[in-house]
Amino acid sequence: ADTVLRSALEALLAGSTNDEREAGASTAIPAGTTLLDVTIDDGTAVIDLSDAFADGGGSLSMGLRLAQVVFTATRFPNVTGVRLRIEGEPVEALGGEGLIVPDPVTRADLEDASPQILVEEPLPGTGVACPVRVSGTSNVFEATSLAEVLGEDGARPDPTVVTATSGTGTRGTFAEDVPCPAGAAPGDALTLRLWSPSAEDGSEQFPVEVPVVVAR
Repeated sequence: ADTVLRSALEALLAGSTNDEREAGASTAIPAGTTLLDVTIDDGTAVIDLSDAFADGGGSLSMGLRLAQVVFTATRFPNVTGVRLRIEGEPVEALGGEGLIVPDPVTRADLEDASPQILVEEPLPGTGVACPVRVSGTSNVFEATSLAEVLGEDGARPDPTVVTATSGTGTRGTFAEDVPCPAGAAPGDALTLRLWSPSAEDGSEQFPVEVPVVVAR
């Protein structure tokens, strides 16, 4: 388990991939940050990073980079929180403005830095089966989002209703199968989209796009 988590963290620290950048994703973690060590102790990942992690930026930047580390680590079912170290030393606060870092820090501590709709599977650029299984967390009105998979030619099946376990101020989890466009074939590039419909006029709120490929 430690090895898989180490690989995921090293991929995070390496920066955004082309697929992730095309999907609008970016990283708040300073270039040059390296993973010094990681262990899992009774559900808590103890993550030791180089001092570049704390370079520059105010409390918003610090919160975003901390959230990226915590959300990456807690994607694994055996990790519920993170105990952060920098150059082997426990971290109580980050940055000149002193962003407080709980010990351990959990996803719930970082709600302000979390997107309203967070897609955890599939990851950008990965191969998928049809229908596309999408899962993640959300904090949206009445726990309801809509999802669709767009074809290369713009074909779009009717949106699928995605209902999380909670919403309207409380983050919940979701998992749903979303149909592919008719005729989608192995190797086709598709786009998974999720959004929350506005209670006022039905317009798209908090849209998320994830480029995927039909697995061969």
